[in-house]
Amino acid sequence: MQVEDASHGHFTVLALGTILTDIPGYHAGEHVYPVGFKGLRTIAPQDRAPAPPGEYIFEIRYGGLFPTGGAIFAVEKYGSSPSPTAAMPVHQGRRSDPSLLSS
Repeated sequence: MQVEDASHGHFTVLALGTILTDIPGYHAGEHVYPVGFKGLRTIAPQDRAPAPPGEYIFEIRYGGLFPTGGAIFAVEKYGSSPSPTAAMPVHQGRRSDPSLLSS
C-alpha cells in the first residue's frame, strides 16, 4: 500500500506486523505498536522533513517486556553501506527524536 503525504513525500507499507494485545508496552490507549510493521519512506530534496533526502526503512521491533522493555521504533537509511540505524523504545508520552537520523 502506498500513501502520499504532501508535507513529507510518500511512504509504502511493506508489512503490517502483529498486534501483541496481551503484552503491555505494545499498545497504549489509542495507540498500537504492531511488531513487524515495516515501511519505506521517500524524502525528496524539496520536502521539509527532519531527515536528509533519501529512502528510509522504518520498523517496529520487539524489545522485551514493559516496563524495562517494549516496542522499539527503528529507522535506517535504505541503500547506504553501512546503513546507520536509529532505534529507541516507544513508550506512552515519548516520541522518537528526528535528530537521530543526522548523518
